[in-house]
Amino acid sequence: MADTSLISESSAKQIVELLLRHSGECHDLAAHLHTQTSLEASRQYGQIIGAVMAGLYDQGSKPLFSLYPHLKP
Repeated sequence: MADTSLISESSAKQIVELLLRHSGECHDLAAHLHTQTSLEASRQYGQIIGAVMAGLYDQGSKPLFSLYPHLKP
């Protein structure tokens, strides 16, 4: 069982909401850049944005979901 004393559920919920919002913004930016830049530039930006999104999930959301699984969308 995960140690929920590390962070309260209400704080975890606020952080998850923030991380999901920023992940969505990253996704929207990648889609915008895909239509506004060359294929090569779009790929480069996509790799950077993908790394950011992976970090948001792996280092932010995933640990919180292990503490509070019901917060996972």
